[in-house]
Amino acid sequence: MEKFNKVSVTVLSLMLAFGFVSPVSVLAATTPSLGGAATYGILGSTYTNTAAGTTVNGDLGYTTGPAVAPTVSGTTHVADGSYNQAGTDQGTALSSLNSQSCDFNFGSATDLSLLPQPLAPGVYCV
Repeated sequence: MEKFNKVSVTVLSLMLAFGFVSPVSVLAATTPSLGGAATYGILGSTYTNTAAGTTVNGDLGYTTGPAVAPTVSGTTHVADGSYNQAGTDQGTALSSLNSQSCDFNFGSATDLSLLPQPLAPGVYCV
């Protein structure tokens, strides 16, 4: 089972970037299902511009696309049914994370890689 940091972001890529911590036995946290959002490298309402040569690993979903389209290893979804379901599933996963009580509280953004490793099991709140 994986351990998650409690985050409050709306773009799946940011949630994934900061949400996963190395696999360990979890004592206090539960891992929510990402459902249809699990296959997305980026899932957002407005997708920021990318530089030429950018590659997204996984599916890409948005309503307003970038000026420079990236290379996508999965499927690009533009406000279609898969995109809508993934957004719903992303919101459900975020609600699940936000409902978990905090074991470790940080008053401001914290680079968890700078903390003593391995991190203790639990929910890290920023």
